[in-house]
Amino acid sequence: MYAYADQNFLSACVDTPAWSDAVVRARKQGTATLVLSPWHFYEVGNARPEVRAGMIRLVEDIRPMWTYTMADLQLLEVFSDWNSFWGRPTAFQPIGTLAEVGGALHNIHPNYLALATLKDWVDVFAADNRADIENTLDFVCKSHAENQRSFKRGRMTKDVLKRMDQMHVAIQLARSEHNGEAKEAMRRAEGILAQEPSATHVRFFVDFGGMVSLKSYHVESALAEDLWASTAKLKTRYVDRQHATVALPYCNRFITDDTDLTKRCAVAKRSLTFPTAEVQNGEEFIKSL
Repeated sequence: MYAYADQNFLSACVDTPAWSDAVVRARKQGTATLVLSPWHFYEVGNARPEVRAGMIRLVEDIRPMWTYTMADLQLLEVFSDWNSFWGRPTAFQPIGTLAEVGGALHNIHPNYLALATLKDWVDVFAADNRADIENTLDFVCKSHAENQRSFKRGRMTKDVLKRMDQMHVAIQLARSEHNGEAKEAMRRAEGILAQEPSATHVRFFVDFGGMVSLKSYHVESALAEDLWASTAKLKTRYVDRQHATVALPYCNRFITDDTDLTKRCAVAKRSLTFPTAEVQNGEEFIKSL
């Protein structure tokens, strides 16, 4: 059983030895394995140095598996389903090793990162990449705010949402060919949708069932539409959404004590057509072990 752990659960385990012991024991017995993602690099790196050290020791003890960032997971989804749709079946594993997830982050073979530890990743994210990450968060939040305004004005019509689906597929196809910066991927995606036969291929994929298995994308869309309908801002919820969009579609449990996130996951789950992770708080999860 794969249980994706939110940052607050890791913090609780550091503060509660009985919880960490239960998780370590479950891992050794093969009954439950925690799953983390690269956003934990960022969140652990944000912690105070003494707390950071405790979390790193905890993670080393529990020996988690790893899943990808939402962006990398959605790239793998489209790449796999696009090939399968056109008769070239391509499977992917959403949960893997730290090296595999790190390799996807840097678009290099995992073997080059075989010796990199969690501390190595956390140290980098705590120092060198903070400004870049904050700038990206600001950009994403501004885009969300604009979409939220459009939604409230009734502009998110079926045609607009379909165009968003087409753009999502085109962006992932552009990234699979040339995994560069986001602006470059967007430019290449616009080119895919502006010329033939690539534009027809994308429209056919979207209109005739190609989107069905893009689970992370559907979770993200459901969470986004729920947030658009509210007055909530994305800024403080963006990392939470990153966790949910990889945990709900590909794990058995999603462990979080964030009550707002739990409610939003419950709303999103109602609109999804595939099985999703059971959302539990830390205490419920520990009791289940």
